[in-house]
Amino acid sequence: MDKKTINNILSNDLIKISSTEFNNEIISKLKKKPAIKYKPIFKSTEVLLSSLIILTLFLTVEYKIINNPDQTTLILSLSLILIPICFLGFNKIQQLIINQKRA
Repeated sequence: MDKKTINNILSNDLIKISSTEFNNEIISKLKKKPAIKYKPIFKSTEVLLSSLIILTLFLTVEYKIINNPDQTTLILSLSLILIPICFLGFNKIQQLIINQKRA
């Protein structure tokens, strides 16, 4: 094919129309599909703060276990009680925030 034939094919209105129709069809299909919404883990400062409190508590418990080997059972039993309570509080705060944003 020479350059003139290629230019004639490219300038053909039929090709332009079909490509425009094809593009419009793709755009209409994309508009029909709902957009994927990514939900962030931390929705607000309260949730972030509660997670920091949980992390601090956990690190404190680990530090106390390392420094006081005599009281390890007491510290472990306290941590087994406190850490789940903190996680429950964390989940409750997160649910409250989600419900508040829905309303």
